[in-house]
Amino acid sequence: MINISDYLKEENIKMNLVAKNKEKAIKTLLEFNSLDKESILKEIMKREELESTGFGNGIAVPHARIDGIPSITILVGVSKKGIEFDSLDGKPANLIFLILAPKSETKLYIYILAKLIKVLEEEKNLTELVNIDTPQSFIEKFRSIEGI
Repeated sequence: MINISDYLKEENIKMNLVAKNKEKAIKTLLEFNSLDKESILKEIMKREELESTGFGNGIAVPHARIDGIPSITILVGVSKKGIEFDSLDGKPANLIFLILAPKSETKLYIYILAKLIKVLEEEKNLTELVNIDTPQSFIEKFRSIEGI
């Protein structure tokens, strides 16, 4: 079985994310790795123009399949205050999971997206994750939510 927590890395989790809007939030999350930030930002924002990935209930899951990404990468931003994300319910996003995948990983990419939404649809999980203070604790909590 595939677990999302296997793809969470401390260095890719930004606690206390501060940004005025989704583009700045995504840009900030991309600063934490060595990927080609400009081309990824362009792809993500192109995807956002089609339909916002701010699902509501404080959750946003911007995502894209990108050439040159070696493996699925998940970048996480946590904002207690919330970030304007053009969410379907009009509320700000407190948890942002930015998912990047190689174009060859369609099946795994879709599976991870679906599982992530399922985990986050429980309000208790969302509240607990938002109120955590360190990346390590975030990963540990996510593991316990997944039942690992």
